[in-house]
Amino acid sequence: MSLRKSWLFILPVLTAFALAQSGFFAGFRNGLPPVTPQTPGEKFAATFGEAMKAQGNWMAAFNAAQTDAERARLFDDRRQLEATSKSLVELATSLGDRSPLAVESLVWVMTHLPESEIGREAAALLLRDFGTSPLLQPICTRLAESRSELAVETLRKLTETTTIPAVLGSAELALGELLKVKAEQSGWSHPQQAQAWSAEAESLFAKSMTNSPETTSQSRNQTGFDASPRDQAEANLREIQTRRVGKPAPEIEGPNLRGETMRLSDHRGRVVVVSFWGNWCSLCVSMLPHDRELVERMKGRPFTFLGVNSDNDPSIVLKKVEEGSITWNSWSDGGETRGGEIAEQWNVKSLPCDYIIDAKGIIRHKVGPRPDEHDTVYIKDADGKIVNRWKSRAEEISTVVEALVREAEAEAASSASL
Repeated sequence: MSLRKSWLFILPVLTAFALAQSGFFAGFRNGLPPVTPQTPGEKFAATFGEAMKAQGNWMAAFNAAQTDAERARLFDDRRQLEATSKSLVELATSLGDRSPLAVESLVWVMTHLPESEIGREAAALLLRDFGTSPLLQPICTRLAESRSELAVETLRKLTETTTIPAVLGSAELALGELLKVKAEQSGWSHPQQAQAWSAEAESLFAKSMTNSPETTSQSRNQTGFDASPRDQAEANLREIQTRRVGKPAPEIEGPNLRGETMRLSDHRGRVVVVSFWGNWCSLCVSMLPHDRELVERMKGRPFTFLGVNSDNDPSIVLKKVEEGSITWNSWSDGGETRGGEIAEQWNVKSLPCDYIIDAKGIIRHKVGPRPDEHDTVYIKDADGKIVNRWKSRAEEISTVVEALVREAEAEAASSASL
């Protein structure tokens, strides 16, 4: 679950602000219905409302689809959404290059239709009209959250063209986070490409620390949520230098849900999945049956599944343990909001997040949340195939675990024969 899913908070505030500025509510206060939108604020609110409605209708139809053929058709048919997105781009053009509402309009189109012609048009307009504007600083993170190739291209161009240090630092941070995720997702299947992306991300984080302004406010919690760009760049740099795929997994030591000390190093010689999760996280709870099946299937083999639980009240999770829905041990890592010291050390800002460590203690794969996981049950995989995101995620973890367990078993057998 993303800790920076900003649209849910930003859009209602922006819309309400635009409506208030436009006097949209005045008609209701006078007992009259609102008039046809005329001012920029009114037009923004009305157009955004249509766009959100179109997105909601598409999401409902997609989740109600019964076959992969229906889902594939819906992925490729977003005419209503494209029509309202076109209206947003036209609105942005009419608002001019000093309007925050124009920026919001273009970013919304880019993040919702990144593979479409209208999405690319929005990106071109954003760079043309706002490439040297400080208005772009706060939207870099939202572009990164879309995890699209359009976001990569746009942020890369922004790092090359902006002359504003704060915008440059935010763009470098966002692009680094995007490349870090791409490296994590491809580390198992394309290790050389993943290494190149990781190296570029590391360089971007270091540059972001230089270009981002000094911290002006304290982080609201220990996992990076609401931290300054410089703080986030530092945390990402530390993670990529010490906890990326190919690095030895650092020790994790702390109390489990019953207060007993647990150590990751106690499981050396076994393949280990370290799963960051929380009972408050619906995405994590959806994975529990798949995790339970993996643990059951791997019984008797050199494998251990360990959780890092972020709930503040361990008793809630212990009840699930007693009921048998959780059959593995977990560190207790509750924090102010989304995690404690372990999550901070591993720079985990969104859940679920799984690290897969081989029998020698080397991090071999990482599976974090995927794009669209907060929106639909089904997603497109790397080959463009429509897949159930939970089944796909579980199969990815299972495939890597099986390969590493076989590797450990073969090495153990070879050592025994000497």
